[in-house]
Amino acid sequence: MYVKFVSATSSAKDGREKRKLPGDLPVRDVRGRLDRDQVEEVEAILKRLGRAVGLGEDPFREAGKELEPEVLTIGRGFRRALGRRDGKFPVKTDATTS
Repeated sequence: MYVKFVSATSSAKDGREKRKLPGDLPVRDVRGRLDRDQVEEVEAILKRLGRAVGLGEDPFREAGKELEPEVLTIGRGFRRALGRRDGKFPVKTDATTS
């Protein structure tokens, strides 16, 4: 996953810098469908990066640390606990048995 943001140190014509988010952040499942939980995690990370850019800071200054979402909402917690793939009661399907 890549993000593009305005940077004072960029040498591009439009003044924006393109950087890859650290870690493996797939937002699609094995069938190619969007995984809602993963999309929400990436959105939370992007919000945090956006706040840093808005303050004029380098959003990737913590290169050694993994970027994690800040809060676990009730809805996200229920989806995580009851998820079909890796929740409390996972459903055995062809995609999850490999």
